[in-house]
Amino acid sequence: MTTVDRDNRAAKKYLQKVRRSLTCPRKLKKRMLDGLRSDIDAYLEEHPNASLADLTERFGEPAALSESYLSALDAGELKSAVNVKKRVVLIVLSACAAAVLIWLIAVCILLYTAPGEETVRFTETVIDHGIVSDSSIPLAQEPN
Repeated sequence: MTTVDRDNRAAKKYLQKVRRSLTCPRKLKKRMLDGLRSDIDAYLEEHPNASLADLTERFGEPAALSESYLSALDAGELKSAVNVKKRVVLIVLSACAAAVLIWLIAVCILLYTAPGEETVRFTETVIDHGIVSDSSIPLAQEPN
């Protein structure tokens, strides 16, 4: 805000109401609010003690002002701004989905390859209670 409307609470409140009622992309909203600020500055130079009612009387209801601004916009400009926003949202969502997918794959690989408590490895040794055929030393005597 500039120096003239920074001190005027009514101007702050009026601009805040207009900002809330504008439903357009940030770039277009900033352009509209900058123009309105300069108009309010000029009005406040002539009427430094203007109230919210005075500003509303001079510039109109905030919702009506926002609606008239949006209706005056070029349809192509508004569509282009909305398409850019949709593209950005799509890119961010795609990046998040890719990150989650990569994380899931990494977790699956780690669980599959890393030995854990679930992995049981054993060696089975079978001792035959007899004489080993290729050796002359018996492993154990058979009971009679």
